[in-house]
Amino acid sequence: MGLLNHSAELHVPARYKNYYKFWWSQELSCLKDNAIKSNNNWKNAGQPRTGPIADKRHADKHKYKRMLIKERRAETQCYTNDLHDALISKSGVSFWKCWKAKFEKQNKASRLIDGLTDDTQIAEAFAKYFQTTCTSSKMVRVTVFVLRLVIDRR
Repeated sequence: MGLLNHSAELHVPARYKNYYKFWWSQELSCLKDNAIKSNNNWKNAGQPRTGPIADKRHADKHKYKRMLIKERRAETQCYTNDLHDALISKSGVSFWKCWKAKFEKQNKASRLIDGLTDDTQIAEAFAKYFQTTCTSSKMVRVTVFVLRLVIDRR
């Protein structure tokens, strides 16, 4: 089991790029909480189509969605402005630094697992490991299939 966890830590990202939204604000959190509360109240009231509970739910949801759209657009505007400023100032270094931070996938993980570097050999090592620890040969075939999918994604 240690081999699998070690490999996952090295090769499977725990969070995707830009998982943590720098543009998320306390105001968005409050609007989201209000939308969730009014939605729960609406459900508890029997999901009425009209009336003050339905109106409150709709208004809170609408406020939250509008603010979310506004903040997402501001995020895009921010990095395009950064790129534009770097081009205007003719700073190639800062332009490419900004470009790489926003658009390039960086894979810093090592491809060395138990002394193996070839993807096929690594997959076969996993298969052998699971074959010795699992009783079902179907489980081994499924695991090998999944591992090959993961390797092919790289």
